[in-house]
Amino acid sequence: MQRFFDRADTEWRRPSGCLHFYALPAEGEQLRRDFRSVSSALSTVPGLGRMPEEYLHVTVQRLDAYADDLDDPEWVSTLDSLGPALGLLPGFEVRFAPPTVRSHAVEAVGGLSLHWSALVATIRQTLADAGLRQTLTASPYAPHYTVSYCIEETDDAVIRHHLSPAAKPTAMGLSSVSLVAVDQDREAGVFRFETIREWALGH
Repeated sequence: MQRFFDRADTEWRRPSGCLHFYALPAEGEQLRRDFRSVSSALSTVPGLGRMPEEYLHVTVQRLDAYADDLDDPEWVSTLDSLGPALGLLPGFEVRFAPPTVRSHAVEAVGGLSLHWSALVATIRQTLADAGLRQTLTASPYAPHYTVSYCIEETDDAVIRHHLSPAAKPTAMGLSSVSLVAVDQDREAGVFRFETIREWALGH
């Protein structure tokens, strides 16, 4: 496995306060229990930065924008308009395959669905319509959550040896979306965040 923070998409203009839209698993979700099990299984593997459970997330959209941009009236009106748009979308379930060793991280990938695509498209279109298209980065390749990011090159076979007994499929109910400000800790291999605002999906 290669270092996650050698990837070009981790080279943010600033390492702190980068705006993202996240889906956050609710307390008591099965996904949280499964995450803890896998994270514990990887605790002795060198070269991995394990995500603390409090920062467990599914990225819906990363922005090339920062928390201090939100003082702009353009952002205030845009975020106000997101509520009604997201309220038209139904909540849904994302089913994830077992976490696996990928090129730069241990990730669990969920299946693409019309509901997921509509959620991503609604956020992107709302920002584009508000004149904020330039803040949009590429859409995520699929819904996924990360257990560990690689911070030093590590033998995949060693990771799989620890991962395989604990890895299993899981699911998460997606009923809301949060705007968060994210801080990179490249040394520890952790993305920490603070929630700024949350919107419920419709029912």
